[in-house]
Amino acid sequence: MSTQLIHRSNLVDQVYRSVRKRIIGRELTPGQQLKVEVLSRELGVSSSPIREAFRRLEHDRWVVMIPCRGAFV
Repeated sequence: MSTQLIHRSNLVDQVYRSVRKRIIGRELTPGQQLKVEVLSRELGVSSSPIREAFRRLEHDRWVVMIPCRGAFV
């Protein structure tokens, strides 16, 4: 069970780094909405690690989460 937890944590880290890299590289621009479904498809992961990465990105001020609207760069 702890192996699964470590793997999940690594997956969230990978999603976090990928999205942050896209923001820094201006592939994702300020004000742009981040769609869970699109990133999930592009990165080949489920929506849960995407959402967890969004929370971390918000904490680090890379994105803004707006209730009922989603995540924005």
